[in-house]
Amino acid sequence: MDAATLIGSRLSALRVIAWTQAALWGSTLGVAVVVRAAGFTHSAAAELAFRFPATTRSLSQVLSIAGANLRVVCVLLALGELRSLVPATVLPARGGALLLTLANSSLVGVAIGAYGVKALEWLVHLPLEWMALSLALLPLFSGPRQPGRQRTVAALAALCAVGAGGLVEVFLTPL
Repeated sequence: MDAATLIGSRLSALRVIAWTQAALWGSTLGVAVVVRAAGFTHSAAAELAFRFPATTRSLSQVLSIAGANLRVVCVLLALGELRSLVPATVLPARGGALLLTLANSSLVGVAIGAYGVKALEWLVHLPLEWMALSLALLPLFSGPRQPGRQRTVAALAALCAVGAGGLVEVFLTPL
């Protein structure tokens, strides 16, 4: 691969990450604002019924949380690989990925809207989770000639972000 192609693929990857970050944060905060502005805070809080329990600060808790987030990331990575193997699946794969990520970010937005500042204390890990999702979406939304090495690096970085998010969620949220 020549230098121009490599630089172009990296710029394309940065654009994809920037756009997916904007979409995740925009949908999260947009839903939070709607829940607050429409006066749905009490009904949303009652429906979610979060108790904000004290977490067990242990490696097993980190693995449990990371495992739950890993399922979403793995589905997104699998859709990206499907897209690279069977190009005709690009639109359905992208649609499924968008629905999955927007459902995830909207649920967080409902929680922020319902619980306000109290929810923010429990979401210190959110930037890492959103970065993991952005990296996992990279193979789906990058150009069709994205190098296999770049897909592998994005997948490994997404997995690291999931693990780091689990650590932050367990050890930096309130007791």
